[in-house]
Amino acid sequence: YEINAPEVTDGVLTLNVWVKQNVATEWAEIGHEIYSAQFILVDEIKPLECESLGASFTESEGEYVVAFGESVVTVSKISGLITSVVHEGKSMITAPVTPVIWRAPTDNDRKIKRKWFEEGYDRIGVKCYGTCAEKIDGRVTVKANVSLGAPYRKPVMNMTLTYAFSEGEAVKIGCEASVRENAVWLPRFGFRFTLPEGFEDVSYFGYGPFESYEDKRLASRLSTFKTTATKNFEPYVRPQENSAHYGCKWASVTCIAGHGLTFVADKFSLSASHFSPETLSAAKHDYELVPEKTTTVIVDYRNAGIGSNSCGPELLEEYRISEKNINFSFSFSPEFVGNVDPFKTLAKNK
Repeated sequence: YEINAPEVTDGVLTLNVWVKQNVATEWAEIGHEIYSAQFILVDEIKPLECESLGASFTESEGEYVVAFGESVVTVSKISGLITSVVHEGKSMITAPVTPVIWRAPTDNDRKIKRKWFEEGYDRIGVKCYGTCAEKIDGRVTVKANVSLGAPYRKPVMNMTLTYAFSEGEAVKIGCEASVRENAVWLPRFGFRFTLPEGFEDVSYFGYGPFESYEDKRLASRLSTFKTTATKNFEPYVRPQENSAHYGCKWASVTCIAGHGLTFVADKFSLSASHFSPETLSAAKHDYELVPEKTTTVIVDYRNAGIGSNSCGPELLEEYRISEKNINFSFSFSPEFVGNVDPFKTLAKNK
């Protein structure tokens, strides 16, 4: 059977195939799905030229305050982190935007989690060694040299964080990190955003609608999906890492009015939940969990594979985060999501 696919050179084009029952059986009704597959025919989003709106900044003893469009972003000189994002008078975050490597161990992490705890991955803090800022042709760039490490231990990694302001309403975060040579492979690496109460609606282009990871996504497909932070949670009897979405190109988390943050990158893993990794790690049973009013959003460079080590071999090397040099960048935009095309936002920030 021949299919004439449209000629697409810019964007994402997929072919989705489903096999369903055409007769009823003892175990399935007509229309029951027994097989599915997806073929990605085109996956190329080309850069799009855009006019820089320019940005301005003021500097005090303890922080940089950058204004662009209808947004104001504050970067702390003490921590090297973004501590405030305000758009049209509304605060978009309730805690600093923080690099994160911890995830709540899964049943399949039963062996490696001992090493993670020994390394203090569950107690990682950020230490800043210095910051600087410059403005060139309307573009403001803030840089911070920081490390991640547990108390009384050598840092797990050193990194340079770069915050660039000018591309429309977007903030581009870049990270160049060096992981300690003898450090245990990482559970994840990304950036955590803590959004205020009411930021419930989640939309994304990635692998869904089910949870998906590097090695666990055959039941999912690449498409656009909508859910909520409440529904985007898998209530395992023993609380653990769950409901990430691999291979995202963009994601938006908003309040009911559509006001929120949009995240874009060539590829990232998305987590959006009313339970932080620390909350999931501390609970031993699902009934102990009490949803947090805030929404924890994590934009991951990678979230390690799930594997099968609860009853099988350890996680394969290719799904471990073992690299010693990490370069990752993504952009986030405070906005009303109905006013923008997230694919164009991605193209503008490539």
